[in-house]
Amino acid sequence: MKKLHLILLLSLLSLSAISAQNIQLHYFPNHSINSRMYDKNFVMVTFDMFKADKWGSFYTFIDFEFTGEKGKIGTTYWEISRNQNIGDLPVKLHLEYDGGVTKGGSIPGSYFVGANYPLTIRKFNLGANLSYKIHAFNHISHDAQLTLTWSGDILKNKLTLCGFIDMWTQNKNTETKSNEGKKFVVLFGPQGWYNINEKLAFGTKINISYNMLDKNKVFFFPSIAAKWNF
Repeated sequence: MKKLHLILLLSLLSLSAISAQNIQLHYFPNHSINSRMYDKNFVMVTFDMFKADKWGSFYTFIDFEFTGEKGKIGTTYWEISRNQNIGDLPVKLHLEYDGGVTKGGSIPGSYFVGANYPLTIRKFNLGANLSYKIHAFNHISHDAQLTLTWSGDILKNKLTLCGFIDMWTQNKNTETKSNEGKKFVVLFGPQGWYNINEKLAFGTKINISYNMLDKNKVFFFPSIAAKWNF
């Protein structure tokens, strides 16, 4: 399992050498907020990268959650996506893979194919992805996902507001076939950063989920964070 964490880290660092964007350090007081779900507070490190080219754009991030014993990495989660131009059409082809590993094993991967629509309103870059999604559970779950993203600077570029909202379906029971029906899940991740200068920023990321960790329940987990832009 340690080798899988290392492979994911080296893969991202090799890409970052081409076009690194930022590294983030988050402290999540999850145990203090909800001790039933988490046995302790933890630190998470995120590498985040975006690169545009003449054919479209590429985005990836990787999270390392230090939730293991003696401060070891307990969970590594990775997303990588590509928005590919389709001639002069306003929409792009969207391809994506999500997955990772935990101290208990691997996180079932998800595969996406769909359409992306980018939009710029004043200083904000917006995006919408509508995708066919395959969850690689023990029994494959065929689903749909809508993702909305935003990023922009205000107050003379001193404050950066960004984030996403994911809405998707999946099998209610991930261990059996889909005859038990589907459930609807929402994950909302707004971020706010105060930019000390072009390199250093302090802020927060808030993870808000519905029907993800527990049936029909909302969970709210904010972080205290710092970011360094390359």
